[in-house]
Amino acid sequence: MLVLSEIKHKSIPEPESKGIDATAVWEDAQQIADVLRQNLLKAEPVEQHQLSFVGIWKDREDLVDSVAWVRDIRRREWKD
Repeated sequence: MLVLSEIKHKSIPEPESKGIDATAVWEDAQQIADVLRQNLLKAEPVEQHQLSFVGIWKDREDLVDSVAWVRDIRRREWKD
């Protein structure tokens, strides 16, 4: 399995550097994406029933209508 820490990051500036090269940042991002993609292809699929968080909200009556719940939270929190 590939490890992100093995990638030589070009976009991390040397201490004496004044800035970051956008091309180097893009190349680093592409390398990271390649590592993640390769690791994802090697990973074993996870079934939903194996995830411990699935179903933890099933008994929450305030989340029956999640759209209304989010709208209410936004209305209360974002009021001017």
